[in-house]
Amino acid sequence: GMNFVSPPLGWPQFSSGKLRRVISFGGFVLLERTAWSFYTQADFLIVGKILGKELLGFYSVGMHLASLIMHKTGGIVYEVSLPSFSRVQHEPDRVAAYFLKAVRVMSFLVFPIFFGVASVAPEIVAVLLGDRWQRAGTLLAVLSLIMPFRMLSNLLPPALQGVGRPDLSVKNLFLAMVVMSAAFLVGTMWGIIGVSAAWLATFPVVFFVAISWSGSALGITVRQFVMAMLAPAMASTLMYAVIMVTKLFIRGSVAVPWKLSLLIVLGILIYLTLALALQRDRYSELMTIVKG
Repeated sequence: GMNFVSPPLGWPQFSSGKLRRVISFGGFVLLERTAWSFYTQADFLIVGKILGKELLGFYSVGMHLASLIMHKTGGIVYEVSLPSFSRVQHEPDRVAAYFLKAVRVMSFLVFPIFFGVASVAPEIVAVLLGDRWQRAGTLLAVLSLIMPFRMLSNLLPPALQGVGRPDLSVKNLFLAMVVMSAAFLVGTMWGIIGVSAAWLATFPVVFFVAISWSGSALGITVRQFVMAMLAPAMASTLMYAVIMVTKLFIRGSVAVPWKLSLLIVLGILIYLTLALALQRDRYSELMTIVKG
């Protein structure tokens, strides 16, 4: 209508080059989502097929409790991160700074949460589900230790998509899909504890290989990544150790609900003390984000 009212007439122009880029990007994202779906369900499929429905039930409960926070926050992390990295994709220094800041802040939060859950997992399951689910408590204790790394790995797909490298994200997920599936199959030789141990033993290796592959696109090195998460990881490990030692001294002398409450308060006090003493800069960084 505009062409008719205000000549000259013009034909629509299509850019096959731009169209190819859009199709290529979308294709890689589709492959990434497919690989992600298979990878995140591989352990359930293998446990159910090889170990049976009863053990799958215990494993499902343990994994559900361990990954509850990750599943509730994963979508938010993706929605916030993708546009942030897209805006600065042509500024490598800012991409690296944004990514390392996200690692620092997330590490400050997730390591104490999940290491804390791991230290009191049997008590959590006893209070919430009862003694008949005790086996799930053992699984929760093991699986929670790997969850900080799984949550940090959720930063990679939106960051790589944001800088226009979804192909690297596909590469990372196919690596995880193949290696972790093989690890789960081996782990079934020792039951559901073996499958949980497969997460703990194998995923950190897969994770740091993915960081190495993605480093050039994000402008970071593996060493920079490790340094960004090291202080919270060490502080949380110390908190975990203190709680486990404390449990030895109060074993059987306190009712489980009171024991759980005591250990949670102790863990919070230990980590906050370490945060203020050794991680004041990270604490200030988090408070700045919260206030902003």
